[in-house]
Amino acid sequence: MQSSIIAKIGLNSAGFKTGLAQCRAIAGNFKNQVGGLFSGIGSQIMGAMGISMGVAGFSAMAMKAIDAGSKITDMATHLRIGTTELQILHSLARDAGVDFSKLEMSLNNLNMRTIEAIDGNKTYKDAFDRLKISLTDFIKLPVEQRLEKLAVAYKETGASVQSLNDVSNILGLKAGSQTLEILDRLASDGLPKLTQAAIEAGQVMDEETVVALDNAGDEIARWQNWIIVAFGGFLADMGSSIGRQKWGYMIGLKFAQAGQYIEEALRNIGNYILATFSTIFRYLNGKFADFVIPIRNIYFGLVKSFYNGIATIVGLFSDSMEDAIRRALDGLEKVNRKVNELAKKDQNKSFMDIFTEEISNAQQKNSGRKKSDLWTSSSVDWWKKEIEQAEKLRKIEKEVIKQSEENRKRKYATADRSVKIKDSEEQKKSRDKKSKVQNYNDSSLAEIGGGDLTAARYDVSEKQLSETKKQSKILKQIAENTEPTKSKIELLMK
Repeated sequence: MQSSIIAKIGLNSAGFKTGLAQCRAIAGNFKNQVGGLFSGIGSQIMGAMGISMGVAGFSAMAMKAIDAGSKITDMATHLRIGTTELQILHSLARDAGVDFSKLEMSLNNLNMRTIEAIDGNKTYKDAFDRLKISLTDFIKLPVEQRLEKLAVAYKETGASVQSLNDVSNILGLKAGSQTLEILDRLASDGLPKLTQAAIEAGQVMDEETVVALDNAGDEIARWQNWIIVAFGGFLADMGSSIGRQKWGYMIGLKFAQAGQYIEEALRNIGNYILATFSTIFRYLNGKFADFVIPIRNIYFGLVKSFYNGIATIVGLFSDSMEDAIRRALDGLEKVNRKVNELAKKDQNKSFMDIFTEEISNAQQKNSGRKKSDLWTSSSVDWWKKEIEQAEKLRKIEKEVIKQSEENRKRKYATADRSVKIKDSEEQKKSRDKKSKVQNYNDSSLAEIGGGDLTAARYDVSEKQLSETKKQSKILKQIAENTEPTKSKIELLMK
């Protein structure tokens, strides 16, 4: 066998070489095709990854813009400054390489220490005085103009060490020195010019954009919080046997509802299929009515005669069976009559007219179907009842926890009501002084001439009481001097 193969190759070596070359060419083409196939897949994968990265980058940029809008709105509210003006100062801080949190701290210190200076804080008031800033006019300015006024005052004082110390006291020792470049640009270029330049450079979002981004951020935050709350409720249910049972029922309900949906879909499709076959039957029945009606009548007559005979025979043994057969024949006769009437009615109708009627009937059946007509409705109702019962039990569990929380808050409220508020030293001094004055609100007249007369009470001050005592002493002396005279008069009268 081997020798014959070698002989054939030797006799036809040219053909063998040609075949070998063709095999090599086919193998090379196969290699190129496979390589091209995988090369195409690789480029498609890389393209898909590029698109995914682009979408991810766009999403990250969108979230960054939303966060920026929310931050600008919130910070502008806290610092009592406009959103546009805040963005201008942010742009200056970025150009100066200053972290915006430092600028925020400086603006907050500017607001607080201006108020403290007005309230009489000597350190801050002296700082404003040395910078030649009138607090009466300064407090009336917006926040950004206050910072500009401070920058101009610092520059006009020659940027001395004392002025730097005053600015640092007002803006904060840590943040004040880091904002010198911002103050220099505010003093040199002025806030209006810097605002116009930033707006033209596209560095400032308008008010409507900031509000829209802030609203979007709030909506996203609410949505995220809703997910967290929902997931927290799920975890709480998983920690309760009743909760786990409820979720099991809910999963069962979803399967039952899916079955209900499939059954309803199959019924809808079935009605449309029946409408199609009914259209074909009605069209043929009407088209050949003159031929079909007589044949159908003859056929029905034969059937009727045959079953009448059977009914007669059966009637010899059972009247009820005979009645049943005859009632069936009556029903068949009604059907035959209606089919014949329908054939005459459809005799002159086109296929599309009949098809439209049948489809309309199918739609009415589908739309008029009640959920209770479906076989799976009982299963859905059972799952719903079980879920409702589980939710009631779960609500009782939650009510126990809620009551425990109410008791805890009630305990804190009771403890807070028993707290005694101590008076300050000034309040104590004021109360002691009032008590000392009120201790002298009663006095009585001295006994005059040995009598037991008691005078009425008077509310008098300490000074008035002293005068009263002096008068009382004088009256006693007068009474003592008049007593001997009274004795002499009595003796003479005797």
